[in-house]
Parts: sequence; C-alpha cells; structure tokens
Amino acid sequence: MGQLLALLEDSGALDLIALELAERPGPKGLPVRTVLVGVLLSLHYHRSATLADVCRVLLDQLRPPTRTWLEVPDPATVDIHGRHAFTRRVYRAFDRVTTALDPHRCDRRRRLPTVEALQVIAAWEEEAGAEQVRRRRVLQEISDRLVLVTVRLAHQRGLFRGWRGDIGIDTTPFPAWHKPHPDRKNLSSVEITAGWHHCGGSVRSMWWPARASPPGR
Repeated sequence: MGQLLALLEDSGALDLIALELAERPGPKGLPVRTVLVGVLLSLHYHRSATLADVCRVLLDQLRPPTRTWLEVPDPATVDIHGRHAFTRRVYRAFDRVTTALDPHRCDRRRRLPTVEALQVIAAWEEEAGAEQVRRRRVLQEISDRLVLVTVRLAHQRGLFRGWRGDIGIDTTPFPAWHKPHPDRKNLSSVEITAGWHHCGGSVRSMWWPARASPPGR
C-alpha cells in the first residue's frame, strides 16, 4: 500500500487535483488520496473499480498503520450506521473530484437520450467550450503523470536495461461508447469502462474490453 501511495504522491497528480478543488466551497471531507488509493487497491486485488468495492477494501482489508495514514476508522469500532456513514464519505469525496474535473457530468450508469449523449460526446471533442477544453487538459496531465511515474520508476530500477530501442508512452484519451446509438429506442450509452471505440474520427468502430477507466477519461 505504501508503494501505491508513494506513486500517487511522486506523480504530482494529487497536487493537480488539489488545485482544482482548492476554490470549491464546503468541508474538505475525506482526503482524495484515500479514495484514489482505495481505487488502486481494489483494481489490483479485485479487478474492480466500483466504489462499493473500494469501500470494502478501505474498511475491511487494511492494516492498522495503513488505516492511520489514510484516515480510515477501525472497523472494530464502527457499527452498521458508521459503515454507511463512511461509505457516504467515500462517495462524496469521489463526487467532488468528478465534479471538478469532468468536462460534462452525467449519469454514465444508464443510457441517455441521444440528444444528451451527443452533448457528452461534444464535450470531449474539439468544438467544446474553453472550460471543457481546460478540464480535458488537466485530466490529460493527470493521466500522463500517473503513467509516467511508473515508467520512470521502472527505468530507475533497471527494468529496461535489456531494451535497445526507444521508449514511447501513449496516454492519448479516447472515447468508448458501449454500443452504436440505436435508432429504435433513441437511447445512447456513454459508459467508459467498455465499449465500441471510434478511432481517428472515422465511422468504423472496434470492440475493446477495457476494464479500467481509459487514460485521461
């Protein structure tokens, strides 16, 4: 766990997120790093990035020193109501991040009317407004830093010693639509965890079972 936390801090991604949240009103709530570490742990051990699994990891699967670092309560002292309250804190902390960074917030867990889905798509394209473009750039920078910190660490440890060529890292964000827009129901999915990817502005699409959130999204 300490390694994951060190990666997050060394990447500088937490600093970028803190800058975006600095001017937001209201209480600070649960530290963002706690939620992000929980997401990474859940992905690593359970191949899941759902917040429900993140809450279970944070409450039930951490050692005492780790709970202290992340400001997570001792599960032995928390009843069912306390667990529910902590879960709500996790959801609120994650919601603060998505509110500050998402170019166009929407409920990606359900299919949207096609008109709304097209607005979401437009927010990720070049015709978006200035604030949407700025948020996309911040997300891209966060993505770049999270990827490059692992590459730098691997290079420092000599893991590329036997590699004779150049090292190139591509963290280009790409949209992933679950299925092509159906005409009959006039509903569209913008779920980003798996779907049909439209590449290079073409009408051709390819299926790619991306389990984790695509870089920069």
